[in-house]
Amino acid sequence: MERLESQKSRKCSKKSSNGKSSITDPPKIYSKPSKTSTATPHTVKKVKLRTSKDVYDRLKWDMGSLDINLSDLYIGYKDRFLGMCELKFTDFNPCAEEGDIPFHRIYYFRGGGPPVDPFVGKDGEVRVREDNWPPNAVIYWDRETRRDLIFNSGETFSQPINVEKKESHMAPSGYSIQSSYQYKEITHAWEVSNSKCQSVLTKKNLKLLSLNILYELYDPEMVVSYRRWPYLLDFLEDSDADIIALQEVTPAFLSVLETQRWVQKKYYLTEISTVGKTIQPYGQILITKFEPQQVCFIEEAKKRFIISRFKFQNLQEPLIIANIHLKSNYKGNCSGMRQKQMNRLLAALSELDRYQSSEIVIVGDTNFVNDETIDCTNSKLKLVDAWNLLMSDSDDPGWTFDITTNNLAAKLSCGAERERFDRVFVKAEQRHWLEPRGIEVSGRSIIDFFKIPRARHNNFEEAGDSRFENLSLSDHFTLICDFDLPIDPSTQSQQSVVHEMELNYVSLKHPTVEKFSPVHTSAVSIVPPEDLWPQIQAIRSEFDPSFTRWPPHINLIYGFIPNIDRNFIEAQEVFTESIKYWSQFSITLSKIDIFQNSSYTSVYLAPSDDEAMKIRHLQRQLTEEYPDCKNLSTHYNPHLTIAKLPTGTPEEREILSRHIKEWKETLLGQPANNILSFPIDRIYLMSREQDFPFSITRTVVFGTPNETKVSSKEIEVDFIEDFLYQKSLVPTPNRVIDQVKIMRQVQLLCRKAVEKVSVHLTGSSFMGFHDESSDIDILACGPPDVNYEAFFHSLKSVATEASANTFESQLCLVSIVLNTLVPIARLRMNSIDIDLVYCPCGPTNWDRVTDEELAQESETYVRSLDGVREAAALLQLISQEWWPVYCACVRALKYWAKKRKIYSKCMGYISSNTISLLVAYTILHKRSPQVLTSQQLIIHFFKQFSVWKWPTPVTFGLKQSGSTHVQLFKSNIPELMPICAPCFPYLNRARNVSRNTRTLIQRELIRGNEIISQNSSNFEEKWDSLCKIQNFFEAYPLYIQIQLKCKNEQDLEVCKGILQSRLINLIVQLEMSIFCQPCTKLFVEDGNCLTGFIGCAPSDLLITPSQLPKLTANFKPKIEKWIRNFVNSTVEIRIHELKNGARELKKFHIQEMDYCDSFSNEEVTKLAHAQYRADDVSDAEDMTTYTNKTIKLLGIGLATISIFCVAKYIWNLKH
Repeated sequence: MERLESQKSRKCSKKSSNGKSSITDPPKIYSKPSKTSTATPHTVKKVKLRTSKDVYDRLKWDMGSLDINLSDLYIGYKDRFLGMCELKFTDFNPCAEEGDIPFHRIYYFRGGGPPVDPFVGKDGEVRVREDNWPPNAVIYWDRETRRDLIFNSGETFSQPINVEKKESHMAPSGYSIQSSYQYKEITHAWEVSNSKCQSVLTKKNLKLLSLNILYELYDPEMVVSYRRWPYLLDFLEDSDADIIALQEVTPAFLSVLETQRWVQKKYYLTEISTVGKTIQPYGQILITKFEPQQVCFIEEAKKRFIISRFKFQNLQEPLIIANIHLKSNYKGNCSGMRQKQMNRLLAALSELDRYQSSEIVIVGDTNFVNDETIDCTNSKLKLVDAWNLLMSDSDDPGWTFDITTNNLAAKLSCGAERERFDRVFVKAEQRHWLEPRGIEVSGRSIIDFFKIPRARHNNFEEAGDSRFENLSLSDHFTLICDFDLPIDPSTQSQQSVVHEMELNYVSLKHPTVEKFSPVHTSAVSIVPPEDLWPQIQAIRSEFDPSFTRWPPHINLIYGFIPNIDRNFIEAQEVFTESIKYWSQFSITLSKIDIFQNSSYTSVYLAPSDDEAMKIRHLQRQLTEEYPDCKNLSTHYNPHLTIAKLPTGTPEEREILSRHIKEWKETLLGQPANNILSFPIDRIYLMSREQDFPFSITRTVVFGTPNETKVSSKEIEVDFIEDFLYQKSLVPTPNRVIDQVKIMRQVQLLCRKAVEKVSVHLTGSSFMGFHDESSDIDILACGPPDVNYEAFFHSLKSVATEASANTFESQLCLVSIVLNTLVPIARLRMNSIDIDLVYCPCGPTNWDRVTDEELAQESETYVRSLDGVREAAALLQLISQEWWPVYCACVRALKYWAKKRKIYSKCMGYISSNTISLLVAYTILHKRSPQVLTSQQLIIHFFKQFSVWKWPTPVTFGLKQSGSTHVQLFKSNIPELMPICAPCFPYLNRARNVSRNTRTLIQRELIRGNEIISQNSSNFEEKWDSLCKIQNFFEAYPLYIQIQLKCKNEQDLEVCKGILQSRLINLIVQLEMSIFCQPCTKLFVEDGNCLTGFIGCAPSDLLITPSQLPKLTANFKPKIEKWIRNFVNSTVEIRIHELKNGARELKKFHIQEMDYCDSFSNEEVTKLAHAQYRADDVSDAEDMTTYTNKTIKLLGIGLATISIFCVAKYIWNLKH
């Protein structure tokens, strides 16, 4: 422990000295000296007072974290003629909002209610003096005295001004107020908890746990934190403590803790990793089942204390808990420093409890040695050590740090051998309702690294490493203290807020579920088939006292909701939905083991470890639906009890040994060895009445969902796979070969341009969900001294020379665009488009760039690397077994989006990138214990996002609602549909989405969910309906057409990129007056004419068609300016309006169709007839002849050629 302290201080000082620390030190708070102080002026630094506007803004927008009643708040301002006046806070309007009082005239903010007998002017002005303040007034901010209880700025006094007969809920002097956080199931994120509702305690005891988890910043190879954490998290979950106090918590550990479902559903946190101001580089947190009314922290001598205040409806006195971590003795005896830290804490607690009306508990790592304890001589707050209070007659010394039994402690100790570092202190007197009942040291067990934890880590290759021998959870043991609560039995009928979050979680999914306390007359169990009963019952009938009450069974939940009213019917529906994707698995009761009790020993049959793990997974999923129904034992061990025998005497133990040997031969010694094997494909809801035996009331079979019934897995996989291959959405072997050749040739080209450069595949080709038509995205990483312009200039020279020399690879440079945010080179090889970007990060360093370093770079640098970093992050998030399903689902949904005309990033729709992120989010938030099929994942996708409330961001647990990417890079386009990348700086991948395109995307998601949720079991029919082509050119009565006519094909490519990137500006402008839908495709005619369309909806028109030119008039000069920056030749630009049915629209309607495989020959003929008639050709028979001739010429290639090609063939044949 002492060794850690020195290492921490050295690291902090080192970072401070070189000026590169990414950790922001908290501001130092200076108290105003007393008038009798002899300190010279330069000994006290004057801290800037926050402005009245800052205070007003926080009170108005962040009042939840301050716990201040705004209706009792008044603003004191100085009137030019009347002097000091007051105005109710809620009636104040700033000058920016047409108010009359400027901020510089505000002198104070006061709580406590209206003034007493004030002078009221003729215009309603309330003139006041201090005599007019109410008796319980609290000054939160005062300009003249430089007092600030909102931000703790200025020269805040140690006592509030004029506070009488009222306990202050604000933080004491020198403390910083912060928020508590609650996990929201709707947004899937940790958010500030500002309900401030008072909890109701219905339990008769309260369990407090304290543990120093040993941070990972010191010698990671020795402390192996990432190996210990999964087991530590399991231990914390099994403890089921009401309040958990953890020390040495880092952002890395907290980010893992936040993902645990048991934390998300039952607990509040005093800090989250994305905020983390109190845990940089490490600190303390409280995890509580009760919502804190107030959270504040203080820093003293580089140690932080967290203080939380709780108020309960059925208990008059509040509870204040402080989580501490004091100075160690590494640099000698630091008892004086520890006492100084404790004096600061005691002063603050005394201020919070100035009327001695609160229960106070101090818990944590004190680093006290020998008989050292808290010195309360100079404090009115008197505390006692709970261990000394409860264990004075015990021989247990209570060591929480012991090098003789803790391997980690032995490695890290530099002097201490056995100490009681971790302690709990309570009030020595005047305790109101919190009475310590018991205290113990726990967590002494050694980690079994061959046992897979529920909070799984990545791999187990190092399980046999010597570093893991006899490894403990931490270098400290856990201290657990139980308290008795004097709860009135009348409050037992009240709904407890302790488990309010679990109830809310269940009711969000199943609104009919009602809250009931678990009873021991009902259970959820596995029952073996009756043909296995005889050999089991033969033993149970003689040796199991429960033989007449229970059938042979393996309990999953014992202590379940009572079987009254519709409870079991609703539970059956809940479980059916929960385990609908479970498939049958088999177990063999292959071993006999025992549970030892004080008076008897239970003998049971158990499956193998692997089979037991499956049952544990099932049990955990069931208990998630009913969080109150926990098993009686903390460690669930699936078993089937066959006997209970007394073992008090040696004779009885000998009898037990003989029976066990006999039963092993009888049950497990058969030649077949599988006498007790049976499949598990269902669970049973069991109950009993009075003294009657348990009977099966309800049955839940695996794989039978309430709504959409899914066919067998083989059929589902075959359909999706066949569909993808049918539509050529899976790359062929030739494409794979071409991709390898392209990478090789691009690398050769880049190394000719710059000697030290490496190329990396990114985008869909790297992720694996590309198809035959996908382009290839490549990142070139070069030396830091070669900038973007130098690289692309050299690349152009080399590519031009290679083209002149007839480059064998046929790799040609199409264009280079430098004057953009991310410079890009467009190449082509074997008809495959290639996008090449460059980053001067070093040939091998792209994956070594840290978030802190990236934050200091330019936006061009960040965006160049973001594609490959995002792909790497997704590869880490999605496990290997999910990857084939993930890629298939992304491919299928890309096809759906294209057919429904919502697939184009440039036009403001979703893209391959956003679809991949949404599917990844669906996988990470699925609730199935096994890998789903593509079909099942698609069902989950539509159910998830058809009800998503945008602009709530889609994040991956690494970023909260605060827009980190907006802080780095400003955007003029409002972010209406944020889908954030899983890596820093968490950029919004759907930033082009506008109001209208978001509406269209949401409409398609809702439509998709309605189709996919139909009762029909034929998924193929649903999918065909889902992907039905939307006819863009017949959907709107009015269209805006944008045409660009270029001189050559090279200019056309450049203009195409410009129009794609800039058309969103016109769309956003049009949306202010009209509902519009941009066409996802740009059309090319005659090799040099580019055309785009925007459809306009009639019902939403706020203007007449004649006014449309005014809306589009500003766009033409802008796009002309953009084109002039990149194209030297003249480009003709036309923007005009077309009505539905116009002749010009019909040819584009045919081009818009993606593949002919969606149409029969008759439909192709029909479309061709329409095109023929549009050009005043009346001979339909002649047209049919040419159409059939064209189809015959095309033959089997009809399935992969566009209808536009058919029309083009017909046109050429006719003319």
